[in-house]
Amino acid sequence: MLAGALHVEVGGRRRQLTTGELLDILPNTAHRMWNPSGEAARARWETRPGGRTEQWFRGLAALQGTDWVNQDGQPKPLAFAALASEHQDTFRLAGPQWAVRPALVAASAIARLRGFRAPPA
Repeated sequence: MLAGALHVEVGGRRRQLTTGELLDILPNTAHRMWNPSGEAARARWETRPGGRTEQWFRGLAALQGTDWVNQDGQPKPLAFAALASEHQDTFRLAGPQWAVRPALVAASAIARLRGFRAPPA
């Protein structure tokens, strides 16, 4: 963490990550991070192999200021599903993939029917 703090959940365990701390996440380990405060948080993120991780985060950032995010700046479910579907090689929702993937594809199709277009990478 470069500045501020993030809440993290890795493999079902939650903790707070603060300035100066490091976090390693093993491949194929379910994880999520969020900033519950109004304070800025800055982190350096490295992914190995990198894949299209940068494009995933750029896509999320490009949604800001559109109707595809809620008042907190979080992607609405259909937009998130469509973006996740576009980045299945990089991002996978936790859960049994036999159930997750069809739901993701269906929600992504609905998003496209409603006008969603994945932001350019």
